[in-house]
Amino acid sequence: MLSLLEARLKLRELAQNWRYWSEKISNAARALLDPCEVYVFGSDVDVLIVSDKVPKSCRERGILKAKIEEAAGLPLYHYSATSNGIAV
Repeated sequence: MLSLLEARLKLRELAQNWRYWSEKISNAARALLDPCEVYVFGSDVDVLIVSDKVPKSCRERGILKAKIEEAAGLPLYHYSATSNGIAV
């Protein structure tokens, strides 16, 4: 298991390569949800995916999110959260 310091350093590296990861996430989202719009914003690199194909069920959205993350090749140590700050 990663130490807290190691995890912070890996997350910092992800943030420094935000263009690369944003493109990977965008491509994965488009492959699964085309058409969709992908926006990158925030100082800590947030990604918003807008699509009419996003499921209404929380469970199905979680499955979709996992598929996008896997297709983008995101490492397991990345952090994701909902709008209320709860990690998903």
